[in-house]
Amino acid sequence: MAEAIATGEVDLSSLDFDQRLAVLASRIPEGIPAPQEEDDGVFPEGAPETRFWNPKFWELCAQDLKELQWPTRKSVFQTLFTSQIAFVIIIVLTLVFDAFVESGIKAILLDEPFTLTMDKILKVVPEVQPPN
Repeated sequence: MAEAIATGEVDLSSLDFDQRLAVLASRIPEGIPAPQEEDDGVFPEGAPETRFWNPKFWELCAQDLKELQWPTRKSVFQTLFTSQIAFVIIIVLTLVFDAFVESGIKAILLDEPFTLTMDKILKVVPEVQPPN
């Protein structure tokens, strides 16, 4: 039976619980190898030029900045202009949606008429007239 256990040819259904444990324990390898970490080479261990206090590191940074392709002024201003327009549109849509939902909820729960005015969109609080 020891030979059958070592080769893994044992029928587990014919064994009792303790024998099954012994067979399964014998199949566990002695030592599990540690997973090998793959080094991508970007920050190699022991490479002194990757440490920030080394002048070579700063030379490499300056070289990267020189080789960097900066965007043109035109593309920067186009991006800035487009983002500002998108920001304004998002703010306007948010205010309109908020006023629409608020007026809808008030119409449903408080039986007020559904109205969507600029005062409601811009959240203008009406002035309260003191009684005479």
